[in-house]
Amino acid sequence: MPCVPVGGRDDDSETVDNFNPQHGQYTCCFQNLHAQRGSMIIALIHIVLALVFFIYVVKSFGKEDKSLIEGIFQILTAFVLITANLVFLIGLRIEHRHIVSFFICFQTCLICFFFVLFLLLILGFKTSLFRDPPVIVNGKVTIEQELIIVLQIFIALIIVFIEVWFLTVILKSFRYLNDKYHFNGSDSVAEV
Repeated sequence: MPCVPVGGRDDDSETVDNFNPQHGQYTCCFQNLHAQRGSMIIALIHIVLALVFFIYVVKSFGKEDKSLIEGIFQILTAFVLITANLVFLIGLRIEHRHIVSFFICFQTCLICFFFVLFLLLILGFKTSLFRDPPVIVNGKVTIEQELIIVLQIFIALIIVFIEVWFLTVILKSFRYLNDKYHFNGSDSVAEV
């Protein structure tokens, strides 16, 4: 099997001479899963998590001490996450590389957001991922509150690592779609 792509590609109009959709560079998870399928699983995971977040926000809307603007912002955030992942899932299904490239930008912004949140937590500018700052008694934070802050720092860092790994799978999927486009000469759903 030849490596993909065989020929050089200096501009978008040039086609690839050989294309092997089963090549190892289009796999993920220790070469056990094709990048397209892995990207679909990632989109489904994001959709499920965004739906859980949406249900949490709707249920806690009147129960917690949350302003109306904060609640609306959280609902809009959940809606944007669900919509972006549904569009990404459709783009993968119809094999449209421009939709996937849009989602790569969206995913990069999401990673930057979580990294900034991690930095704010570690530098002490923010003391909680989702809640108000802890109550300070006699000028001190309790040990339990400090441990919760440290745990949230690690959670934010783990989220960043997982999202970066997800991005590498999505980039492999984009490379597959891009090489397939250059081989076929168009964005098509037809099998190679």
